[in-house]
Amino acid sequence: MILCPCSCFSLSQEQVRSGDAGATELFELGAVMLRRKFYPAATKYLLQAIEKWDGDNPDLAQVR
Repeated sequence: MILCPCSCFSLSQEQVRSGDAGATELFELGAVMLRRKFYPAATKYLLQAIEKWDGDNPDLAQVR
């Protein structure tokens, strides 16, 4: 099954709404918002991704 970017966006959005989103989902949603030039929303999701991040610091640098 191949998902288009729109369906991934809606899946990430649903996870964020339900409170089940992890750092990766928040990062992906923030990246989509950046591409769509919704900068305030992108900033919000990327900052939340940083707060939830539990991975390596080099990976975290990509968010910053």
